[in-house]
Amino acid sequence: MDNFLNKLTNKNKKEQKYLAKLLKRETLDNEEKKEILFFLNSKTYEELQNFLKNQSFIDYDLTPEDFELSFNELKEKIAYEIIESILSDS
Repeated sequence: MDNFLNKLTNKNKKEQKYLAKLLKRETLDNEEKKEILFFLNSKTYEELQNFLKNQSFIDYDLTPEDFELSFNELKEKIAYEIIESILSDS
């Protein structure tokens, strides 16, 4: 059962995994890499809010609808926006 849940959880982190791969491939400065690592390691809504306030990739304000998403769904949504920003600057 645990193995099944792990597979399901990992499957739902597609954007986050891709963002982690971009860290290795894209030419980002150290500060940008630190920001992305903070995002990837965040485990609470508060940490996500802190990331959004202090990051330089996207202009994103959390809405009441965002808090209706699961934490992982919200991270996926934000990860997608960060990826789009990184790739558009490349």
